[in-house]
Amino acid sequence: MIGRRNKDSRIFKAVRTSKVISASGLFNFIPDIDILEVRADNSVVGYELKGLQRAGKSMDYTRVIPTRRRVSSYKGMKPFTFYDGLDQALSYLVNPVSSPNDEKLASTASIFDYVYLVHPEREVFSNTIVASFANLVSNCTPIGLIYISHRWWKEVVPPKPNPFLNQELKSLFLQNLNAFEQYTKFRLNLIQ
Repeated sequence: MIGRRNKDSRIFKAVRTSKVISASGLFNFIPDIDILEVRADNSVVGYELKGLQRAGKSMDYTRVIPTRRRVSSYKGMKPFTFYDGLDQALSYLVNPVSSPNDEKLASTASIFDYVYLVHPEREVFSNTIVASFANLVSNCTPIGLIYISHRWWKEVVPPKPNPFLNQELKSLFLQNLNAFEQYTKFRLNLIQ
């Protein structure tokens, strides 16, 4: 998991497409995969990251963020909704949308064993909203849910195995990890 990263994991950021794999084509991901982790046991995990975004200089969004208490660290940040990113995390379940030599699998199979949605700390929402969103994710999807801040992270909902995982497609992906080297050099920022 992202918080307990194993030194043997390989991490890729903002994965969109592979380099061409011989004459057979390439992998194409829509939407891009925010964080892709290949663990030592060859399980593949996708993380859809959502976070606070800086607002334009003309508006102070702290006036519209529904907070129980004013938090100065939110000054100048765009508001976010508790369901942000759920649609993108769901799309990971059937990603990549195209792969080498296998157009028939496009959008019907996946390389991901597990998928997480990662959200910023939730002190801007009531505990009731946070609990109901966690229940929705847990009861209606195989997606895991993580909350993260500058100081801590917490896995609120553990992921279930991806029902669309295709072992043959995953094996092809793992054999061609070198086609994704351009996504291995990065820096993570909690606020974008």
